[in-house]
Amino acid sequence: MTRNRSRNRKRSGRSKGGESYLIKALAISTITAVVAVIIGMMYLNFTTNKPEIDPETLCDTRADVEDVVAILIDATEGLPTRSAKNATIYLNNIIQNLPPNSLINLYAIKSGNEDHITPVASMCKPRRGVEINALTGNQRFADKLFIEGFQVPVTNLINDLINEGPSTTSPLIESIQSAVLESFLSYPNAGMDKIIVISDMIQNTGLYSFYSNHPSYPNYKEKNIKNGRGILNLNGIEVNLLIVPRNYPTGSRQDLVKFWSELLKDSGAKNGSTMEPLS
Repeated sequence: MTRNRSRNRKRSGRSKGGESYLIKALAISTITAVVAVIIGMMYLNFTTNKPEIDPETLCDTRADVEDVVAILIDATEGLPTRSAKNATIYLNNIIQNLPPNSLINLYAIKSGNEDHITPVASMCKPRRGVEINALTGNQRFADKLFIEGFQVPVTNLINDLINEGPSTTSPLIESIQSAVLESFLSYPNAGMDKIIVISDMIQNTGLYSFYSNHPSYPNYKEKNIKNGRGILNLNGIEVNLLIVPRNYPTGSRQDLVKFWSELLKDSGAKNGSTMEPLS
């Protein structure tokens, strides 16, 4: 009897020892798995391409820009106060609805822009949340940069035009062409391309002038071909013309609208491009 009890105790001891060994093995396996997961997450965190924000433009330099918008404001003549207010509201709505990392270029159409126009301001709409926080300090700071670097110049340019006197030329077609080259050709992978023009749309340069010619797109095109000038190429860009009301030097409002409608269509502007009065 004594021997059997002794054997049972030994077997029981071995059984408990085996269970203890299994528990330890499972614990070690679990800890090892958790450590492996943590290391894997850390590796992915360090190797994943994070946004790299340009501190001047707020553009993510490691990603394609989302949309590209060129805003051209005609600074060759004063802007009525009501039109200035409506233009500010319109542009703020456009900017608000753009996706983050969209590039916005602001241009002032002035005498002397017949050959080239450069942006008054150029910035990307800030990204939101942690992407921007890690790169600029905080979201409030990023928004402040965008307001000071882009929205303030837009407002200032519009307000300055309220009392602006007339200029000797108004290079609308030339400025649009230059903005196309400046804004869009460098970003072939962008989503939407849009041009917004705030102007009375009265072209007045040596290329073509509504002061000396009745607005006629066929006449403009014929003259342009004879002079060997390149034709405006909008290549699928959406164009929104906000027309400031003026007295027309030649022809009528209908003639002006017809001219620009034919020009946009012949230049390949995207279907859905618009013209509307900026009252």
